Amino acid sequence: MQPYCVLVIALVACVADVPVGVGASLTASTSSIENPNDVRARMLLREGGEDGEERIDTSPSLLSKLENALTGFTRKDNTPPEVRGWMKKKKTPDDVFKALKLDDELETVLDNEKLHLWVDFVNKFNKKNRGEREVTILGMLTKTYGDEALAKMLETAKQNPSTVWLATKLQNEQQIVWMLNGLSPDFVFKWFKLDKGTLEELLSNPALGGWYHFFHGLNQFNPDRDVTMITKFVDTYGDIPLAKAISAAMKDGDMQLVVSRLQEAQFQKWRLDGRDPGAISKLLLKDRMGWKNQGIFRAYNTFYEGANKVDDLDTSVAVASLRRS
Repeated sequence: MQPYCVLVIALVACVADVPVGVGASLTASTSSIENPNDVRARMLLREGGEDGEERIDTSPSLLSKLENALTGFTRKDNTPPEVRGWMKKKKTPDDVFKALKLDDELETVLDNEKLHLWVDFVNKFNKKNRGEREVTILGMLTKTYGDEALAKMLETAKQNPSTVWLATKLQNEQQIVWMLNGLSPDFVFKWFKLDKGTLEELLSNPALGGWYHFFHGLNQFNPDRDVTMITKFVDTYGDIPLAKAISAAMKDGDMQLVVSRLQEAQFQKWRLDGRDPGAISKLLLKDRMGWKNQGIFRAYNTFYEGANKVDDLDTSVAVASLRRS
């Protein structure tokens, strides 16, 4: 093979390995939004000549591909023109965030296509200003809207299939920040004013979901965490009033997940306290509108029977294991 052929082949091989499209991405701490597109140029070889020597295919189609590949190599920066303009004008993340009007509507910001453009800019900005404090989505949203409002929005956004991934990621990051700053679940509960207002208002407040996940995360190695949590609610609001409010709140689609976990925690406490469905039924019937509480009784009866079956199975497995030993 002639030397100049080797040189051209090597050059094309290098081009083939260079991504033409580079997607915008952030580090884990900045809630990445990635573009998976990765276009690569490829080269074809064929055998020719009487000596069987490999030769470069010089057909017009291949030369065109080579030219396009080389063009892509020299223009591999796919930075949006808006981002290049902002960088040239030395704009800050705050400037661009406001220019894109991402500070106008918290409820829809995660679903706003302009957020991707802002992320592209922040990638460039952080890269240019290495060594300085990194700008993040969480930091900008917290600075703009505040912790409480952001916590409510993230819990609601988790119900939307198009934003659930980013909302969950940001919620986890937010709660890591709380933990690193030494905040306790009790502090966050009062900080978000969840101790104010009626029980019904509490169970319809999206911030309750954020608080619940924070409490659960900090107590993940405590098997009694749910009972400990629900005991505080019972001490504050009363057993039957809490059960009734939880049952009513189950109809709210946005709150159903966290409220159903509160109900399960209360059922666990009743069972651990030795209250069978009959005992709970009597308590419910003492209420002025006791006949409306039959849904609570049926739900607890189902839970109670299911828990007993699990206990019976665990006992059978333990006995069988002892007999084999």
